[in-house]
Amino acid sequence: GRQKEYVRAKLSEEKAGSIFRQRKMDVEPVFRFLKANLRFTRFSVRGKSKVENEMGIALMAVNLRKYTANKDQLTKNNGEKWKRENLSWLKFSFFLS
Repeated sequence: GRQKEYVRAKLSEEKAGSIFRQRKMDVEPVFRFLKANLRFTRFSVRGKSKVENEMGIALMAVNLRKYTANKDQLTKNNGEKWKRENLSWLKFSFFLS
């Protein structure tokens, strides 16, 4: 009832709409890749630190895929040698300790 109306009103605001549009481009493809390509639908371990490590490994796989795709694109499209500074976009979400 009232809660649904509140959520619907909040989501219809322009600011919320832009945030959710951005989320679709930034976040959802990562989850789709994890689930569809890596078959990563649930954790195989228990405990916060173990789950963080497992998620870190999964996200590292996603980042490595981006890394290799961008490396290939740089050498094909630009004809230039692949340089370390061209990969400033690569940000690892998790680091394993």
